[in-house]
Amino acid sequence: MRPKQQGFTLIEILITVAIVGILAAIAMPIYQNYRLTAKLSEAFSLLDEERIKIELYYATHEKMPNKGSDAGIIEFPNFDLVTQLKWTSGIPGQVVDEKHIGTLAPIMDLTEFGDQYSEYNSTFYFVGKANGTGSITWKCVPNRVDHGALEEKYLPASCHSASS
Repeated sequence: MRPKQQGFTLIEILITVAIVGILAAIAMPIYQNYRLTAKLSEAFSLLDEERIKIELYYATHEKMPNKGSDAGIIEFPNFDLVTQLKWTSGIPGQVVDEKHIGTLAPIMDLTEFGDQYSEYNSTFYFVGKANGTGSITWKCVPNRVDHGALEEKYLPASCHSASS
């Protein structure tokens, strides 16, 4: 009579470790992408307060501020991901009405998501355009200038171009 087997054989343990390794290899990139998307969405929503400051400045002065500090924008905020906020009256590189159009760009540190993201520092920006009623409409624009741009799938949905 054979003795009753107690425990697992070496083959069973190796197969289990291999399966767990394969599942981890598949799950980790998906999890990293999820974390990146969530952090970018968080940064996007944290900028609402700064956009409101621009709107209040415009409502009071009937023009966009020349500098972010004029409107009370915190240039070096204590946000988790955003290391700096850059306000520019007008749109950099374009000739537009600087009194009624401005750009708010969050500068971010994405190195915690891996070396492949270390080259990105501004993944999207907001263009604010004053309309005739004294309010500002904001449009989120993916930054396609810096290093070929981060893929749109990571950005908040309102930053996706119409062609996607």
